[in-house]
Amino acid sequence: MVNAWEKYYTERKTNYFGETISDASFIINVLDIKKGDVILDIGSGPGAHLEDIRRKVSGVKCIGVEISETAIKKKLSKELDIRLGDMRKLPFENESIDKIVSLGTVEHVPETDLVLEEIYRVLKKGGKIYLTVPNKISFFHITKKFKMAIGRWDIGYEKSFTPMQFRKLLYLNGFNNIKYFIKPHLKVANIFNYMDNKLNKIKGKYFGFFLHFIAEKSLSPKESLWKESELK
Repeated sequence: MVNAWEKYYTERKTNYFGETISDASFIINVLDIKKGDVILDIGSGPGAHLEDIRRKVSGVKCIGVEISETAIKKKLSKELDIRLGDMRKLPFENESIDKIVSLGTVEHVPETDLVLEEIYRVLKKGGKIYLTVPNKISFFHITKKFKMAIGRWDIGYEKSFTPMQFRKLLYLNGFNNIKYFIKPHLKVANIFNYMDNKLNKIKGKYFGFFLHFIAEKSLSPKESLWKESELK
């Protein structure tokens, strides 16, 4: 995983993951980021999202955790605190973070539960999270699996989830008030992207490129919150 992302930040010249330019207005709104908040971006890269948040909201503390040393060396501002670390063992104290954003990162390790446990641990009670993961109900998932099988997938391990699978994982790891939506491909590069976007227009609750989840840490002690009736 480390080698794949070192290669990405060393060789790729695109801004696909917003590593140099970001408009974090949606993140600010969906997480209700305000003065005094401590914001953590897991898989922050050089900190484009954090830098935009810092510029737009005064009095926030912006922290990133990143597995790529190359990405950290490209940090966009000396005001940002971006630390080398693994999301499976976050380098932060219990209940020290107000809001967490992680876009397209959680899916890059097999131990999803461990990552969510760590997010739960460092997040304050009532704190909010905004996570995105690939949607399994998409042509993108099929083409990705094919590329992995023939060795043409260049950003390491990656898995996908159905909306209900990931929602259940969040419930089981102590999160509630869970909402999600699905976004289509921003760029249509091939027929498979086109078909994903068409299906998303027909049934946007299930089909599409990426799943976007917003949730809160439960105010009660962590326990299994999964109830079949809540997800119908």
